[in-house]
Amino acid sequence: MSFNLTTSTQTESLLDAFLEDTSSLDPFEKKWVVTSGKGMRIWMKQAIAERTGISANLCFLSPEQGVWSFANLPSFKNLISDRNPFSKERLAWKIRQVLPRIHQENPEAFQILSPFISDEDPLKKIQLCWEIAAVFDEYLHYRPELLEKWTRGQGETSCQDEIWQAPLWRKISSLMPCPSLYNLIRQANFALKAPPKLFLFYLSPLSPIHFQAFAAYASKKTLHAYLLQPTDQYWQQVLSKKEQLTKLSETTSEEDIYLELGPPLLGALGKSWQKMIFQFENIDAYDPVFKAKRNEKQDLDALGTLQKVLLEMPEQGDLEKVKYQYGDSSIQIHSCHGPLREIQILYDFLLDQFNQDPDLRPNEVLVLCPNLHKYSAVIDAVFDNPEGKEKRIPFGLCDRQWRSESRVIDTFYHLLEFAESRATARDFFTLISRPAIRDKFELKAEDLEIIRWWIEKNQIAWGFDLQHKKSLSLPAFEENTWQLGIDRLLLGFFAGEARLQGFDHLSPFDEIEGEKVEILSKFIDVVDSLNLLHQKCSSKKLPNAWQKILEDYCIKPFFKEEEQTHQDLVEIRKSLGFLTNETEDNHDLEPLAVIRLHLERTLNEKSLFSRHLTHGVSFANLRSARGIPAKVICLLGMNGGEFPVSPTAPSFDLCKTNPKYTDRNQTEEDRLLVMEVILCTRKCFYLSFQGQSNKNNETIPPSIVVEEIIEQLDDLLDFSMEKVIQNAKSAFAVKHPLQAFSKRLFKVSDNHENRGLFFSPDGCRSFSNTSCKGAVALSREPKAIKEFCSGPISNEKAEHPKTRIVDLARFWRDPSAYFLDRSLQVSTKEVSVLLPENERLGSCPWQDSSIKRLLIEQFLDGQDLADSHQELQKQNLLPPGQIGKALHSSMIGELSMMFQRTHPNLADRISKATVHGLLNGIEITGETGPFFETTFFLFHSAKLKGKNCLEGLILHLFHNLFGPFPGNSKTVVGAIDKSFRFAPVSPNRAEQILSQLYELYLEGVARPLPFFPNASLAWLEQKIKHQNGKKSKNSLEPLDCAKKSWFNEMGGEGTEFSTELIYQENPWGLPKTLELNELVMGFIDELGEFIL
Repeated sequence: MSFNLTTSTQTESLLDAFLEDTSSLDPFEKKWVVTSGKGMRIWMKQAIAERTGISANLCFLSPEQGVWSFANLPSFKNLISDRNPFSKERLAWKIRQVLPRIHQENPEAFQILSPFISDEDPLKKIQLCWEIAAVFDEYLHYRPELLEKWTRGQGETSCQDEIWQAPLWRKISSLMPCPSLYNLIRQANFALKAPPKLFLFYLSPLSPIHFQAFAAYASKKTLHAYLLQPTDQYWQQVLSKKEQLTKLSETTSEEDIYLELGPPLLGALGKSWQKMIFQFENIDAYDPVFKAKRNEKQDLDALGTLQKVLLEMPEQGDLEKVKYQYGDSSIQIHSCHGPLREIQILYDFLLDQFNQDPDLRPNEVLVLCPNLHKYSAVIDAVFDNPEGKEKRIPFGLCDRQWRSESRVIDTFYHLLEFAESRATARDFFTLISRPAIRDKFELKAEDLEIIRWWIEKNQIAWGFDLQHKKSLSLPAFEENTWQLGIDRLLLGFFAGEARLQGFDHLSPFDEIEGEKVEILSKFIDVVDSLNLLHQKCSSKKLPNAWQKILEDYCIKPFFKEEEQTHQDLVEIRKSLGFLTNETEDNHDLEPLAVIRLHLERTLNEKSLFSRHLTHGVSFANLRSARGIPAKVICLLGMNGGEFPVSPTAPSFDLCKTNPKYTDRNQTEEDRLLVMEVILCTRKCFYLSFQGQSNKNNETIPPSIVVEEIIEQLDDLLDFSMEKVIQNAKSAFAVKHPLQAFSKRLFKVSDNHENRGLFFSPDGCRSFSNTSCKGAVALSREPKAIKEFCSGPISNEKAEHPKTRIVDLARFWRDPSAYFLDRSLQVSTKEVSVLLPENERLGSCPWQDSSIKRLLIEQFLDGQDLADSHQELQKQNLLPPGQIGKALHSSMIGELSMMFQRTHPNLADRISKATVHGLLNGIEITGETGPFFETTFFLFHSAKLKGKNCLEGLILHLFHNLFGPFPGNSKTVVGAIDKSFRFAPVSPNRAEQILSQLYELYLEGVARPLPFFPNASLAWLEQKIKHQNGKKSKNSLEPLDCAKKSWFNEMGGEGTEFSTELIYQENPWGLPKTLELNELVMGFIDELGEFIL
């Protein structure tokens, strides 16, 4: 029966003491070690293995596991933390079970909770239960006496919050399988069957109930505790700078002030330590033995000076400042423009550290963040993409949440979310694109593209079927559902274009053949599996029934049982198993939303602390890796307002309304973490924060912790001998530029164009070759913009030149895009739009245009457009109901006006024909027609554009040369707002013009041709107006109209991808552009006229 306490300023010294204390034990005997973080457990195993050659028989427990293992309960044999019957998760479900009933029994006491309890939203109810459970968990650790009084029906006051909390706790405690830890500690058999020795190694601040449990253990067994302390002297009364100033304003006794002075940083960052030591000192049943391991660091750099002063704790009058050593980099503070720049600067800093110290290994560097999840994406982006092997830094993210680390668990969550959703096309495609589901259904990348195309063509938007829409209290239209889309696909596969009896309500989608049949089968399997999951999850069920439902309809159908997914599926099943075990007595039906929230909370609270401490630079959360020593420790995210955190507590938390000295204070604990980092750093302590806005470069104050460290360094270091550096901020803090290619980061000269340099007079640095090139470019005079092509890209000429008229027409519709597509193989096609989340309920320009083209084809085939509504509705092309009818009527009205304007005579139709001809020795091929009498109609579903007129011009010339009516063919280019009519042209003139356009085509294939059809049409229209005497004082000149059309607030050709890429300046000032405009638009003016 003994209690032995060892303290030190170094974790390594604590480990040496631990090894000394355990050296006499049987090597085959288990050693039970209680420690707070997973990172510390891994470090201990590795450090012991390095010192002794082997690390074995170490059994690690968390403080919670440790104290409950002493309880000697049958269900605690395996020492699993989940066995704690009073855990927050179990309390939450007990509260969920009890709260509605106790509210009905005593509505007056629970009046304050009535709005939440009576709320129909189940998520609000379970979230309230979690909040209450968290508060009760706090009481269990910091107010156990209060709960014991409530259990006995005593200690209640008239406090409004206590009125309902006391009866609720009495009811919950009566349902628990055992007494609370507070009562178990006082039982005679507590810890009798516990191990004979227990080791507490590097604990975070403990709650009073944990101290009582360990004290009870120590009264029967041997307890060894190893604690990190900044000093071996009495420092309970050391004050922070703020507290010292407050004290000065309240007292006039110099003696009181003198005795309480010490390093202000110790008082600012060590409050939680003071509380813990205070509790150890009040264990009056034992005689603790303190073994202070002094810091042996003797060098007087800034970090060593800070650690030495914290250790020796001299009074203010005895403190002698240490001369600042110029270039001291043992402490570095970096002000950045956000997370990305923080990581880029850290990467360059580490490259510099490895460059300066060849003996420094990556596994001797530890990078800590208050919130690693915030940085994980940019860490991967920067560290996983070095510019060369020599700049690769091995690294590992040790501490990630299950969902962000595991694709399987993340997919599982998305499946649950999809089962509750409207099953939109966009969410569906995102889901089946996930690797886990692709593997299960054996879907390849090209299969997904085909499925996407089917979804788009069949206008599938959301909803599995009509019943699904009904269940959401929405209009029960079958249009745009998955069921209707799949029915169309199946009907097209079995029947093709034929009409089957009984399927008049469907329009078959007949573009399925060959290998697509197998893809269709997989597609239907996925949709059916998701629909079945939705149906099974759409109703409420008992909590313990959800395990089988999700196993049978979510896990088995969508995940392969293989080695890569085994561990993730085990974790999911563990959480489901916990739900089943802990809700056996709960007879309330719960929806999937509540179960999903439970799974998210339980899985997210488990972190993956991998074994990356041996592989390279380790990134970890500040709390989980506390106490781990390293040569270089980097602390990121020291942002003002974010660290230390200021947690908000529920208004009914009695610990906050009646605080005690030993209460947990998360703000003080965060400050303590920084103190621990300072003590655990052996060579360089690195801090970074967002000190400037990446939007307007405004200064953002850092964490108060950073300011306190700088103030302490000002008190310790003497800068009087320095000319430039006057204080700690100018000595250790660096303000970085926004961009990684800033000239400040490099010494720019002609000799250093190709490599990044470690140079900057103000401490900024970069090793990036790419950024260095950018800095070099910025330092020079801007160069004149070069022409996109200085010459033709090819001078080869075919022996037997051939061309197609469709290629010639396509070129003149958009010469710039054609050059990129045809000559450079640069695609100018627009990226596919997002799949829909809703059905059409109104006009949509690109969909309306597609429908109008179908209606135009039907009109030219002689069909009555009034009868087309039903067929379009079958194809899901129109919105359902009256909205679709109104939209259809509007489209027919627009098209009818266009047809009336052009007076098409659909009699004497001459069908299309393929013809071949020679144009100045060049073989030209193309289709002619269809003609109606001698007129060819080229209708468009939007307003008239220049590209429409150019296409019409090319086809018109071709028809008059090689068509059925040479020299007598007319062409009408129809559009919604106006049309253009080409008159017949003699074959000779047609050949002349077409030859000129073909020569320009050859030039435009070899190099960009500065001709822009739409802007040129604006030029022509304005020119014709002026020629017809319609010029006014305020009217623009034709060239100004072209320039306005080229680039305006609505877009214009100047904003298109092809023109932006080729022309970096407005080309309407080039003589070539004006020359081509005059020539080509002159042909259109010569041969045709506008029809308004």
